[in-house]
Amino acid sequence: MTSGSNDIVQKFKSLGLGSQIILAAAIVLLIASFLPWYSVSIEFLGEKISADANGWDAPGALWSIFATLIGLAMAGLIVARMFMASGTIPDN
Repeated sequence: MTSGSNDIVQKFKSLGLGSQIILAAAIVLLIASFLPWYSVSIEFLGEKISADANGWDAPGALWSIFATLIGLAMAGLIVARMFMASGTIPDN
């Protein structure tokens, strides 16, 4: 492990439990938004037709996109605060 990744791990460990949970949940939410949420399979006259939809193209996708973006914004805020606290983001 390099010292740069070690610093990130230390910063993550220095966060509170709530912030750690939010960061992990945002990553899981982002990954899950691309997985199938709905699927339908129909067999008609010997042919099987199937379709699926994920969080970006599902019916009512506006709400799933909104939830995903809010989760990413929350994680981004925590990461920005984490790096600003240590002085690693330049002032200008």
